[in-house]
Amino acid sequence: MDLFGFNKKIIAKANAKAKLRNIIIPILNKGEFSEADFATLAEFAKENALDEADVRKSITECALQILPKKIKEALKDFNLSDEEYSSLLEMAEKTSISKDQLDMLIAKEKANSMYEYIKYAMKDGELSSSEKEKVEDFAKGAYISETEVNNAINNAKAAYKEEKNKKIKKNLIIVGASIAVLAGLTWGGFTFYRSANTPEIPKELSVAPDPLFEVGDSLSGEITGIFKRHSMPKNSKLTITPYIDCDGKRYYGATETFIGENMEDDGNIVEYDEELPIKIKFNMLNPTYGGKCNLCVHFDGFHEQDNILSEDKTLTRIWNIQKLKEEKEERENIPSAIATFFFILLIISIIGLVMFKRFQYNEVLRLIFMISTAVGLVGLIPAYAVVKSIENEYKELKHQYDKAVRVNRAQSGDSISESSANPATGNEMQQIQQETHHKDLE
Repeated sequence: MDLFGFNKKIIAKANAKAKLRNIIIPILNKGEFSEADFATLAEFAKENALDEADVRKSITECALQILPKKIKEALKDFNLSDEEYSSLLEMAEKTSISKDQLDMLIAKEKANSMYEYIKYAMKDGELSSSEKEKVEDFAKGAYISETEVNNAINNAKAAYKEEKNKKIKKNLIIVGASIAVLAGLTWGGFTFYRSANTPEIPKELSVAPDPLFEVGDSLSGEITGIFKRHSMPKNSKLTITPYIDCDGKRYYGATETFIGENMEDDGNIVEYDEELPIKIKFNMLNPTYGGKCNLCVHFDGFHEQDNILSEDKTLTRIWNIQKLKEEKEERENIPSAIATFFFILLIISIIGLVMFKRFQYNEVLRLIFMISTAVGLVGLIPAYAVVKSIENEYKELKHQYDKAVRVNRAQSGDSISESSANPATGNEMQQIQQETHHKDLE
């Protein structure tokens, strides 16, 4: 069996039926169906291998599409004149549609028209008494039950509420969008105002000395940086205040002020088109807190008299030698214990191997001692390296601290007592001085 040829015939017949419907619909839209029209359709069917049944079926299908539209057009005030009904009945008979089918189509369109009229006649979702009586009279003439009328009224009310809610939502969306656009424009304008008039915080600030240690009764040093070109608007001002932050407690130093070239105020003038180096010396009372302390700076930016910037920045940690020593011991605890364990294991393993060579134990025990020796070496080396790294880091910071002690003594001109400069006392201070001397020689 030639399936390909069979499928081609089916497709050709379907296309012919589609073309036939395109011929039938304009004829039905005229409202007349003459014998000449039938002859035209019969000739087309013959040319396209369609039988009379196909033609009749296509005519009926097209008529069922056209008739509802014609019924709707003919209905006026829910009534259909005898002349219009006769015209529709004639078309139905010519297109193989029974009178009962036509009456059903008319009843359906009357019900739809009634529903559309109810929607049209409603005001604020309610139907007036006169309009309701008119609808009920029509329903009686169209054989529409009271239940169907009530359902149509309820459906119309529901449709009215739904449409009203849609309008409310649409209006809310429009209002919301308008508010969002207005807020966006306002925020954009404010952001532009801030960006155009806010002084730029210097990005790269450094501290000397670094690291910074708690030495004596005061904490002194210098903060350096640079104002880049165009970083200070002409009518703006930036104040920089160094302070010590010890676990949330703040100890402030003196404030340094920088102003734009058009600002009438006291401070260091920053030309808009030029760079300006920053040097802020600080000398603050050492809180001798012993906890975790940081050197920070607080920035306040002004445009004319409006404060439009407030920001804090941490520059460096302030080291306390006693706290540093405690941290070192705490960090060394675990690696020291591990190193000690592997060292003891290595010693025991080496002693075991020596004893085996002398007294000739069995081979299994010798293998156990060899493995434990290897494990001891593999574990000891990295653990010892970690401990040594922590000690070297502490020694380097301690050396820096000793230098800070000497500088502080030289600046103050006084002999700082061992108790105020360093938590270590007595022989330990002499040891620090010796270590410092050896470090300087290196």
